[in-house]
Amino acid sequence: MSVVAAPAAGQDEARYTRYLVAGALAGAGVLAVLFAYGLTWNSSTLQDAHASALTRTLAELGFA
Repeated sequence: MSVVAAPAAGQDEARYTRYLVAGALAGAGVLAVLFAYGLTWNSSTLQDAHASALTRTLAELGFA
């Protein structure tokens, strides 16, 4: 029985958890950007809704 094998399994599990959390956060960010894009694209109160939607989406992606 090796003592080295136990920490390696724990490290792999921790790495998997970090990747899972990072992927979930990235997915949530993408959904938020797409939601904001959709709301702005269909806006009836903005003068140029399509240009504004593109500009706001690029600005949001710049913060990500």
